[in-house]
Amino acid sequence: MSIFSFLGSLLLSLLISIPSDAHWADLSVAEILIGKTNTQMTLTFPTGLVAFADDNKNNQLTRDEFTNHQTDLHEFFKSRIRLTDERQNNGNLTMKLSDTSALPSNLSTSVNTHSTLMLDYTWNEPVQGLKIHYNLFLPGVPTARCLATILDAKQTQNHIFSPENRDLSLVPGATKWFAGSWLIAIAGAFLWGGTHAMSPGHGKTIVGAYLVGSRATPQHAMFLGLTTTITHTIGIFLLGLITLFASKYILPEQLYPWLSLLSGLIVVGIGVNLFINRLGNFQLFNKFRHQVTDSHHHQEH
Repeated sequence: MSIFSFLGSLLLSLLISIPSDAHWADLSVAEILIGKTNTQMTLTFPTGLVAFADDNKNNQLTRDEFTNHQTDLHEFFKSRIRLTDERQNNGNLTMKLSDTSALPSNLSTSVNTHSTLMLDYTWNEPVQGLKIHYNLFLPGVPTARCLATILDAKQTQNHIFSPENRDLSLVPGATKWFAGSWLIAIAGAFLWGGTHAMSPGHGKTIVGAYLVGSRATPQHAMFLGLTTTITHTIGIFLLGLITLFASKYILPEQLYPWLSLLSGLIVVGIGVNLFINRLGNFQLFNKFRHQVTDSHHHQEH
């Protein structure tokens, strides 16, 4: 087994472990614009969440439906999406139906299962520390997500709300701390990746067989251990960066087919590499056999 095949198999094991049950129909997308005394949220969400207001059952809210059910919709969103200031004062919510979708442009024209609302939260005084509680998820769907892009005068950031991560605190001056925590987070990711790689499974038998079969040195073992750690973390870094900085343009379920294609290409590459190696060994063996045969033939003469 060549080093290329070994590294490829490690990377492949990482790629094929990526979950594939997420679906864009479980996703909401929010653009949150933070002002001094008000915060506007453009929210595109699965209409099935407010099926009580979808009278014609076409999976999209119309203006008449919004008007007829405005009171119920207001109470529904007020209880599930709460924005509070540093003194725990809830923002005063007003809402209206929006024609502008928060979905990525490549999906906004094709998705017909989502509706978009403009939620406007206001306070009487400037807000110093904003807290967002988001609890608008399809019941019993652990893969449900809300991809939020948050904009204010100083920074733009992305955040993912999930059933396990429903709260976000935006503290003034947190940007510097966040930037300084990157190194700690990366170091921790490598530490946890290495620890995770030492747990049962993860190709330990393959690694051991490779090291024994190739008569590897301790230096080779250290190199392969480092490789295992990197392959357990680099994919997570890539997915995390894409989610943080490109979630407005790329949804997770759009990424999975490309990762599946990449894993397939790795399989093909490993197969071609092994075939070329075997073919080379076979040709070398045939050449050696012919040389031995010719030598015996000349000796007989």
